[in-house]
Amino acid sequence: MDSPLLSGLGGALIKQTQEIADSLSELETRTDELLIDAEKVDEDLANCRKFREEQLLKYLSETNSDEEQMQMLRDNIELKETADEFYQGIELIMDKYREHSEGDMFIDSYQLKERYLAGLAKVVREQDARIENMLELMKLTADLEERCSDENQHIISQLTGENEKMRRQLQISNSDEVFRQGNLDSSESSTQFEPSDSTDPDASGGNSISSLESFLSCLSPSNMDGNDDDGSTSSSLVSQLEVSRFIEEALAENSEDSASSQTDQAT
Repeated sequence: MDSPLLSGLGGALIKQTQEIADSLSELETRTDELLIDAEKVDEDLANCRKFREEQLLKYLSETNSDEEQMQMLRDNIELKETADEFYQGIELIMDKYREHSEGDMFIDSYQLKERYLAGLAKVVREQDARIENMLELMKLTADLEERCSDENQHIISQLTGENEKMRRQLQISNSDEVFRQGNLDSSESSTQFEPSDSTDPDASGGNSISSLESFLSCLSPSNMDGNDDDGSTSSSLVSQLEVSRFIEEALAENSEDSASSQTDQAT
């Protein structure tokens, strides 16, 4: 039941709307016709006024014998026509002025926009120039830092080389001193013999065994292989000293054995 009622109300509203639209269109056409009629009436009134003025002037010229008054009337009519033309000219000038002023305002606004954009472009160019100057300064700073770093690296490498050279010189001098001390000790041990070494064969055998053990320990891989340069040089010096000492002790034992054999043969 609701849907037919709603459809009926909707149809009625649509019909009323169409009637209102038709009436508005009729009013619009009638308004246009009235405007046309009003323009025609205005033209007719202007023509009537002009005709009346002409008739009045003609009547006055026929009835009035005063030429001065007639001339004044003619002048007034010409002045009125001149005033009308003046007002029409003023209106035309004002219309042209409005058009030009609107165009000038548009041009001024456009020029203002152009000036604003030109100012922004100038600011951008100045910023670009400042950025380029900053980049040049950064490049110059980087070059200076690189040069300073290269110079520092050169100085560091030079000092490192000099330090290494001095360390080698000090190492050689220390090794020479150790070798000299070792030679002195070995010479003293070779020239000085205790009585027990010459008389006691067991003690000499023990010394030879200890010397052999020290010699083998010197020839062992742990003593042959060094962890660093300083350790290798010191171990080599010690091994040389022990080897020389072992050789001297062996020679001394051989001389003692030969002497004892000669004494046994003599007896």
